[in-house]
Amino acid sequence: MSHSIAVVMNPVAGPPRSRLSVDHVSELFSVRGIDVEILVTHLPGGASELAAGAAEKHSVVVAVGGDGTVSEIATGLVGTGAKLGVIPCGSGNDFAAGLGLNSVEDGVEAVVDGKTLSVDVAEFAGKRFVNSCGLFLDGDASLVAAGIPRQFGKFRYLLASASSIFNCKPISAQWQFDSDHGYNAVDGKWMLVEVGNGPYCGGGFKLTPAADLADGLLDFCMVSAMPKLRLAKMLPKGIDGSHLDRPEVIYPRSSGALVTIEEQFAVHWDGEAQKLPAGNYRFDLNPGALQVLTPGRTGDL
Repeated sequence: MSHSIAVVMNPVAGPPRSRLSVDHVSELFSVRGIDVEILVTHLPGGASELAAGAAEKHSVVVAVGGDGTVSEIATGLVGTGAKLGVIPCGSGNDFAAGLGLNSVEDGVEAVVDGKTLSVDVAEFAGKRFVNSCGLFLDGDASLVAAGIPRQFGKFRYLLASASSIFNCKPISAQWQFDSDHGYNAVDGKWMLVEVGNGPYCGGGFKLTPAADLADGLLDFCMVSAMPKLRLAKMLPKGIDGSHLDRPEVIYPRSSGALVTIEEQFAVHWDGEAQKLPAGNYRFDLNPGALQVLTPGRTGDL
């Protein structure tokens, strides 16, 4: 691999106790004989531009941060040919977990001596995501989580989900899936829909436990209307993926989908959330569009 890499850092990603300094990141690579150009993000969305620029000079661009930072950097690297490295230090680190990158050390070793995995890149409503996209309750929870102090770490998502359930109401939507893996068209009222490119979301939930970042499919965990108390009791099952046996849950897998949503709704892309108006929207997938460095032991993904 190249002995010169770029690192794009989010200085405020994750809990304060786990943040990395510029000097620390530089040392992680310099002791391995690798020169580093470190770029620090200062504006929301700025990581994409920094990554695209870095890809013009470096064959490897490393993201230091959480899922939001990784998503921005990945978006900037699509089509450049540069490889993405990930050093997880955010609140959730769900994309990294799906790659087997569970620590800073894992991330560094994958950059230095890892294998390359061609990861799918997804899009919803014109915005890319690499790990997950959540609608309805999941979108609302991400909006709430954004207002919870980062020192709570992964617990931000648990707190946000708990508070969002009490304001949750079912939303009507009609779905048409591109490829039939058990489902074609589905109509109904939905409490939440989590669309996984990878298996983890929300700081460690496994709502899409069968999702594979490199299989050319998106996994749709769709929870139909139910009483709020029953939903509150079911959500903890999503931590280990055992929720899929519930009758209110269906699990289509498809390379894409068209959805018609009847009212305003909340949505998150890799944890970054906003509200969108009622209308027709598409999920699309660009198979193998991103080259990601993974640990050697997960090279068979």
